[in-house]
Amino acid sequence: MHKNQGVIGVWLKSILQNKKIEVWGDGSVIRDYVYVMDVANAVVNAFDMVDGAAVYNIGGGKEYSVNDIITEIKIVLVFHLK
Repeated sequence: MHKNQGVIGVWLKSILQNKKIEVWGDGSVIRDYVYVMDVANAVVNAFDMVDGAAVYNIGGGKEYSVNDIITEIKIVLVFHLK
């Protein structure tokens, strides 16, 4: 949240500072978000499996739109503000 990179961190920082979040476009763009520890584990595991040059794609396997992320943030905030 201390860098202006990554939509989730940027939005959470804005919310905590009582600022409006900024959405570029209509929110329909999709991404495959991955938990950082899952990426770290995949990299470590890849070192054990590589016998030479190889290419690996790391993903969560589920796509989320910007609108999906906004909805989830709202759900969490409403739950915690009760």
